[in-house]
Amino acid sequence: MTTRRKRKAQVEEDESVRLMQLLARLVRLSRKSTHWIGGQTGMTSSMISKILNCRVRVQLGYLLLIAGMLGLTPEDFFGLAYPRNKRRANPLVEELLEIEGAPSPEAAAFVVTQEEVDRMAEAAIRRSLQRLFDEPGKPKR
Repeated sequence: MTTRRKRKAQVEEDESVRLMQLLARLVRLSRKSTHWIGGQTGMTSSMISKILNCRVRVQLGYLLLIAGMLGLTPEDFFGLAYPRNKRRANPLVEELLEIEGAPSPEAAAFVVTQEEVDRMAEAAIRRSLQRLFDEPGKPKR
């Protein structure tokens, strides 16, 4: 196997593990047992445990089936895995994001970049200097 293929395989494996870890956190947060999830999905609790602990590779359908048992739509699940700034309706998703310290979509809209802070500071300094050096009798703009 070439180095490029090995790297690609490792990236895919890492991404798979990341999705399974996300699912495991959601299961813990939902307080559903592996036994309950297994009963709902038709899988054994042992298999659910292996999936959540990344000991077996799982097909996407099973991942979505388990997420569905937690009340998550595919959009909810992948919205957590690949976030964008938008409102999340599922309370389990909101709770996980709150626990992990993620900003709410409303708060994210008010994020200011360092460039914007620098620009605002520079403008404020210019206005202050302008007022200092303006002639006292001259009308202000």
